[in-house]
Amino acid sequence: MEGGRRAFARGFTHAIFMDADGQHDSGDVPQMVKLMRENPQAMILGRPVFDASAPLGRRFGRWVSNVWAWIETLSFEIKDSLCGYHCIPLAPFIKVAATARLSQRMDFDPDMLVRLFWERVPVVTFDTRVRYPMGGVSNFNVWRDNLRLTTLHTRLFFGMLIRLPRLLKHRQA
Repeated sequence: MEGGRRAFARGFTHAIFMDADGQHDSGDVPQMVKLMRENPQAMILGRPVFDASAPLGRRFGRWVSNVWAWIETLSFEIKDSLCGYHCIPLAPFIKVAATARLSQRMDFDPDMLVRLFWERVPVVTFDTRVRYPMGGVSNFNVWRDNLRLTTLHTRLFFGMLIRLPRLLKHRQA
């Protein structure tokens, strides 16, 4: 969040977010930039394409988080709420960060993406290869982070209920 604030203060309009665990293909950055230029108001979200190295438990956990994001947005537009590879327009990000207490750990991505969606930031998705490197280091803690994600999705669900009339109106538009 601090990087986003500093980039915005220096005049940048967008920021690319990329998890630091080596799973994402930095070769996709030019594609992301191209999509951002074609859709400057949109969040450009990676949709993981997994290889055989992806643990089944992780894929299932992603699916659960995605189902909750689809419920919270009343939409299937966010294809993968946990993918830590995206390009975000900074103006709406700064607004959301100033008005909501965004999560700051593994639950950051779904929190930010759902809240940006609630602000009517359009979504553009691109496929990106994701691999789990042999002997790679993950900061994911099964108990702590699943508890955080459960707490987050509970908060977002009730936030969705408060926004329900506006979300339904947006859906019809």
